[in-house]
Amino acid sequence: MLVSLIISGNKYWFPGRSSLLSVGYLYKKMQCKCRDEEFQKELTIFEKLRYITERKNGSILSMKMSGIPFGITDWSGIARTEHKGETGTAYWHTQQFGDIRVRMVEYSPGYLADHWCPKGHILFCLEGELITELSDGRKFTLTPGMSYQVADNTEPHRSYTATGARLFIVD
Repeated sequence: MLVSLIISGNKYWFPGRSSLLSVGYLYKKMQCKCRDEEFQKELTIFEKLRYITERKNGSILSMKMSGIPFGITDWSGIARTEHKGETGTAYWHTQQFGDIRVRMVEYSPGYLADHWCPKGHILFCLEGELITELSDGRKFTLTPGMSYQVADNTEPHRSYTATGARLFIVD
């Protein structure tokens, strides 16, 4: 399905299912292209359209969390489970909230995952240094205060740490 948008007499087409990306691209292109007053008025209308498109596509409220009452987690009171890697060990403190798993994970120095993980995560590095390798060979290093995010079944990855790392992971 194609969606059309007419601005300043110009017709723009973009795929309906990826309209958020297309609208965002078009918005940036248009900002650079024109600076006159009439265009600025239309750009304001376009910004509203972009907001509506983002809401419709769920990009603003895309994470579906339901049936989870407000709660506090004292991670020191959550049982620790041990998971051996190819080398080293991962220690998980895990909470499950419906379909959402939340973990505080500690990797021992020298830890290397024993598999390529296809699962999506949002991962935040609290301590140490973590190197994540993608199956295409790219490598990314996280240090405290950095995070990564990856969707399910998009880019298989595995992690390694020489020094150890402490992470907060939502998947």
